[in-house]
Amino acid sequence: MTAINVAHVSHGEITFDKLFFKTFTFNSDSISDEGLGQNDDGEAVYSFSVRSKILSILFRKTEDDVESYKLAFNATDRCSVNERYRLQIEIKTKSLIRKQHNPFYQPCKVDKLSISKKYKEALMDLPQDNEEMDDSMKDDDNEINYMMINNSILKSFLENVSSTTEDFKLEVNRKNFSITAFTKGIFVKEKEILKQPMAVNIVFSTDELLDIRLFSQSDKKIVYRLKDFKTFLNLGANNDFIEILFKKPGDPVLFELSKNGCLIQFVQVTDG
Repeated sequence: MTAINVAHVSHGEITFDKLFFKTFTFNSDSISDEGLGQNDDGEAVYSFSVRSKILSILFRKTEDDVESYKLAFNATDRCSVNERYRLQIEIKTKSLIRKQHNPFYQPCKVDKLSISKKYKEALMDLPQDNEEMDDSMKDDDNEINYMMINNSILKSFLENVSSTTEDFKLEVNRKNFSITAFTKGIFVKEKEILKQPMAVNIVFSTDELLDIRLFSQSDKKIVYRLKDFKTFLNLGANNDFIEILFKKPGDPVLFELSKNGCLIQFVQVTDG
């Protein structure tokens, strides 16, 4: 599943392993060419788009009463008019209620985002020992930086800053790691109670990180919008690990989280 925000500066993608599902069936033999393609391994892939507002309403956080979700579609040339271009969604609850929805979808061709592949290939070429790197390499186009951090650190920090916080800055060197949240103003019921910008900062040792690999000895920093990043963090539990790969200010930053047979990737353009 892939989602892109309106401004095209944030990209979210979730890849589900086949074992994630109780039942999974996909047969491309009789699927129409519209929307049909191949992935990097040469396997058949069918792609379509659905309005995000529809799915957000159907799959928004529900009570523990939900027993199962079922998604199906019929994209064969022989499908009936009533089934064509309709996603079949069925929600079963433990209280024996069955909800069925059939939103329209549009077949499409999807270009796989290559940032994850490029960043990970560059990371493989990065020496394991940061002591081998020097500042003369910091302008190299192959620069890549990597960190692994516990999700609880990021979530607990955001819980202690204003909900109107707009920008987020990460700074790191071999010894210290810092997080800064920027707020332009604070409003309560349309009344501005803080007109001056405010910044909240926390600094801790890189020993708190689960892993760190820097391209050079110089300080690294990136600034990006916080709104969509919050959504990504909420997909993970406090004990989950977040992997962060980034290059230079202005280049996209990649956040990655693996859990329960899912690979969750979030790419965001940095402001500086």
